[in-house]
Amino acid sequence: MPLRDPDALRDEAIGLLSSYPLTGRRDLVEQAVALFREVVAGRRRAGDLNNLVAALGMLSEHDGDPEVLREAVRAGREAVASAGGDRARARYLDNLGGVLRGLFARTGEPHLLDEAVRAGRDAVALTPTGDRQRVAFLSNLGASLQARYDRTAQLDVLREAARVGREAVAACPPDDQHRAVYLHNLCGTLEHLHHRGRDLDVLREAVRVAREAVAAAHPDHPGRAAMLGSMAGVLALWSERVGDAGALREAVRVTRSAVAATPPGRPDRAMHLNNLGSMLLATFRLRGDVDALREAVRAGREAVAASPPDDPDRSLFLDNLGAALRELSSPEAVDEARRCHRAAAESTTGKTTVRIRAHRRLASLADTPGEALRAVEAAIDLVEALTSDGRARADRQHDLGRLGRLADEAAAAALAAGRPERAVELLERTRGILAADAVGMRGADYDRLRDRRPDLADRLDELRARLDDLDRAPSDRNPRLADERRATHLARQRLVEQIRALPGFAGFFRAPRVEHLAAHARDRPVVFVTAGRALVLAEGRPVGVVPLPGLTPAAAGEQTDRLLTACRAAGVREVAPAAGRSAQHEVRDVLSWLGDAVVDPVLTHLGHTATPQGTWPTVCWCPVGAMAFLPLHAAGSALDRVVSSYTTTVRALSHTNHRRTGTGTLVVPVPEEALPGIGREAEAIRRLVPDARLLRTPTRDAVLEALPGHHIAHFACHGHADRADPSRSRLVLADHATNPLTVTEVAALRLSADLAYLSACDTSVTAPELADESVHITGAFHLAGYRHVVGTLWPIDDTTAAELATEFYTRLTDGGTAPPEPARSASALHEATRTLRARHPGTPTAWAAYTHTGP
Repeated sequence: MPLRDPDALRDEAIGLLSSYPLTGRRDLVEQAVALFREVVAGRRRAGDLNNLVAALGMLSEHDGDPEVLREAVRAGREAVASAGGDRARARYLDNLGGVLRGLFARTGEPHLLDEAVRAGRDAVALTPTGDRQRVAFLSNLGASLQARYDRTAQLDVLREAARVGREAVAACPPDDQHRAVYLHNLCGTLEHLHHRGRDLDVLREAVRVAREAVAAAHPDHPGRAAMLGSMAGVLALWSERVGDAGALREAVRVTRSAVAATPPGRPDRAMHLNNLGSMLLATFRLRGDVDALREAVRAGREAVAASPPDDPDRSLFLDNLGAALRELSSPEAVDEARRCHRAAAESTTGKTTVRIRAHRRLASLADTPGEALRAVEAAIDLVEALTSDGRARADRQHDLGRLGRLADEAAAAALAAGRPERAVELLERTRGILAADAVGMRGADYDRLRDRRPDLADRLDELRARLDDLDRAPSDRNPRLADERRATHLARQRLVEQIRALPGFAGFFRAPRVEHLAAHARDRPVVFVTAGRALVLAEGRPVGVVPLPGLTPAAAGEQTDRLLTACRAAGVREVAPAAGRSAQHEVRDVLSWLGDAVVDPVLTHLGHTATPQGTWPTVCWCPVGAMAFLPLHAAGSALDRVVSSYTTTVRALSHTNHRRTGTGTLVVPVPEEALPGIGREAEAIRRLVPDARLLRTPTRDAVLEALPGHHIAHFACHGHADRADPSRSRLVLADHATNPLTVTEVAALRLSADLAYLSACDTSVTAPELADESVHITGAFHLAGYRHVVGTLWPIDDTTAAELATEFYTRLTDGGTAPPEPARSASALHEATRTLRARHPGTPTAWAAYTHTGP
């Protein structure tokens, strides 16, 4: 049989594919693939290989066959390698990126996605602005970046995806047949962007873009079902955010259309069914519609049945099905829910965040306390993996913020199993995770490494410094920095494993056992305050458990809201006298509740039942979750019974390698006409500490240059707490608008200093979901190497700030007759606070805001 003309075969195949975007007919694609394979068998030109890639990619949309995609990837790589010019090479790179992304979706192999992103970036870089092809390349790059974000939760990747997606849509002519696809890609990116920042304007844009995509798509467009699914997803999210029940009803209706438009056997049918189940479950929870719940279970079962065993999304489908089943409440349904959650948790291909959630849900359904504890411990193991993958600090913050009350759950599970010591260990592992490395670098393990293997200690220092530099770098402007961050982190992991292989270093940088933690509670007990109980850690004693029945999560949240609302109202300068008195009364009520529910039972358990006549005992509070926003030190009779300090974790109290990096006191005042108290505060400190250096040009760079030369730093200025991204919270210096001194900048310092006094508003304020990480200005100074840090829980008046600072330094210096003694900072702050309370008993916001962090 004579060979057919390759050009004729190619033209015939192209003709078959030309109608596919409108018809979605599989048989036409199969015929085209066969023809292109025949062409490639006869001649392996780059253009022919690229045509085969495109056809195989279309074929894979029907069943997601990984072998079809692997063939496409091989052909695509060969086409790129033999491309003759930039224009052709860009086209081949774009097609290669698409099939790499598809193969990743089927197998979950991360290197495929990295290669897809590189191919997409190269395709865009090779294509000049104004070229019609560039629009498609931009949109496809956005899709690959979004897929990478789905896998890694890297904010810089998501921002890049949004930028290129918006650029593609803006450059696309209204009559372009592919405009619907570009809009659809952008919609997915905007949905994720909203999840990161909770910006309703971004979500509103996503809803609009989704509607435009569906309207622009031909009724027979093969991607129409996916567009309907995206539209339903953002509508459901809009309903959740603003309480729009109509949007949820529309989302259910649109998702049913997406399922109907996706025939059995298509790889995306399972996801549409899963989404339908989730929306119907939301409908049941909103309206109590049992029929909706039963349909949710049916849809969930279909989604699981339609997903292959190694599908990376199968764990999500299983976990969501389990959530619906447990609502049925029957023993059979609960047993099935357990099986679903267990399968999701044990998946080796599922997302880590999904597996963590599945373990937690499994714990809540456990038959025995021991089983529940094992499930929670498995979730915690995954949390440590989730935050040790080399992503930027903001990305790790985001994932930790999604963990909710895991620390409370861990403590409760361990206590239910009769193991209070294990509860303490788990609280240490689930909190302060972002700071664990920095804390370890000033602990006993590091000191031993420095003594025995200074070469390894030096290398560890170098890698840590590089990671800090990369965290501060704007990687959304240089995407390659994300790759360098991962490589640097991997090098650090390998070095840590090398250190752990040394004799006596098996526990290097691991969470310590309770007996080692208790050593840090030698001089004063550490009290973990969590829902329903307090745990008391003291050296040489069993962990004490103090029941706190009035401290429920709901009560803590309610009282926190009351307190912060009242403090904001009291801090308004123009507030009417009656409104101001009402706000102060509200604060006193919260302090009274907090004393009755938490502080007084704990102090009674410790034996501190009256005002001391001699040396005052010290208590170190370690509040968990929402409790971090409440002033335990000022509640009930605490000020009359103990000196209080705070810590995020027990390990954070370790400063074994404390060698001062400077001497003397630095005062950083940022005076404003509206804040005359700042000038008075600075002058009072100068009188009490005559050799204090006043920084007269308080810019970011000047402060960073001056800090290492002083062991005490006093800031008198504004503070700004960024609740959307706490790592961007900052001290308001002279150049804060253009060159801010942020939490990230401060935390990256490597000092060994004594005291930072932050006489500024909101320095201990963070996003509620990051309370256990202390991602705020006070926490940053503690991480930077200051043993003692004084910070604030809410806005403060400049006059009160000056008054308290004067009282504090009076006690720290014995009235100005001796150099400051930072080791007395906790008791000095306690005495100053008691003095202010006596002077201003009716204004608790004036004296209850200041906290001491440290040993």
